[in-house]
Amino acid sequence: MTQNNWSSLNNNRVDSSIKVLKKYKTSRYCSIILQVNTSLHGSILNNGKIRYGWNSYKVYNHISVIRCYKCWGLNHTANKCTKDEKCRKCGEHHHENQCNSLVKKCVNCIELVNKQKDENIDVHHEATNLKVVQKKLSTLSILAVNVCGLLKHKDDIDLLISDHKPDILCLNETHVIADILDDEITFANYDSVRTDSNNSRTGGVVTYILKNIKFSVVFNSSEASENTWLHCIEIKGISGKFYLCN
Repeated sequence: MTQNNWSSLNNNRVDSSIKVLKKYKTSRYCSIILQVNTSLHGSILNNGKIRYGWNSYKVYNHISVIRCYKCWGLNHTANKCTKDEKCRKCGEHHHENQCNSLVKKCVNCIELVNKQKDENIDVHHEATNLKVVQKKLSTLSILAVNVCGLLKHKDDIDLLISDHKPDILCLNETHVIADILDDEITFANYDSVRTDSNNSRTGGVVTYILKNIKFSVVFNSSEASENTWLHCIEIKGISGKFYLCN
């Protein structure tokens, strides 16, 4: 397999990076999900196929998504769903077998429109079509600003958010201390992670994340040091996860 597809690479290195995750067989076809490293993943997708033996097979990027078959939302399953039932086809409150609508609407993209106030997001497709949500979550816009005092420049940051609509906003030199309440530095439609300074004239960082983006705090230096202002968050998207430090 290595010689047929990646003759320039080390055989042992390639073979050790390929792992078969699942196989799906029918009477005529067989689909296989492979797990590979990053460099091999890019090479395979660029080729568009894999040669094995005398045959050539098409390859596609496989995205594993946890999906609810009750409300058709993401990142949870039906047995743990606390939301009302919705239609996969039109997004209304009924089962898809009862749907008479000719207009398709995706419940996930409708949620994105409502949260981000972005009317340019295409909602006219079924909830099983994840291309729009995938594109939105795989091309996050991140804006970093040295604010030199968040409270006194809060109105300026509000205008900046309005103009650029970042998915994630990283602010440095916020001069935010523990006495400042979350409500005093909140921006609409954003969650926040803060690492406070012990001095209202220097230091401090805050990261703002749009509410539709799943994340968790991995590390916050306020829990370990008074002289270091740093936190790390894990961003969770449909196509995987990545880490951001501010």
